[in-house]
Amino acid sequence: MTKYARINPDLTVERFVELVDPVIAEHKTLSDGGLYVRPVEEGEIPDHRQDIERIDKTVEVLPEKVVISYAVRLIDEDARVKLVKEEARKRILALYPEWKQANMTARAVELLDIFRLNGEWTLEETAEYEAIKAAWAQIKAIRAASDAVEAELPRDYDAGRHWSV
Repeated sequence: MTKYARINPDLTVERFVELVDPVIAEHKTLSDGGLYVRPVEEGEIPDHRQDIERIDKTVEVLPEKVVISYAVRLIDEDARVKLVKEEARKRILALYPEWKQANMTARAVELLDIFRLNGEWTLEETAEYEAIKAAWAQIKAIRAASDAVEAELPRDYDAGRHWSV
């Protein structure tokens, strides 16, 4: 079966049909000199990332055939920035889920109160505070990587090389 297009008098496609050996009335032509029914030449849909790219389809009606072509285009910048922010959030939460972040914040406040009252920490409290600071440094590094990725908006925004911290 071969794909054909039925053409309207205004030279737009009315519909596409699959036909086997069609009989086309050669005397029925339109204003461009082409027939009412024309073979379709269709390109392949290119590979693309569905999260950041869309496919634009173009249908061109020529006197001898209808050509369908596809082109990849990036989604708009705001949508890509949102995806980068979501990627950063996913990476932060993989290291420190929200419950853990909340617990670290609360414990840091407790440790600061202890320091204010006593003027010093035990070795365990010092180690705890340093671990919380290290976790925060990791989160800040991911946020900084996110800022850099947002500025560049590469096609492979979620590749590890952009996020190595």
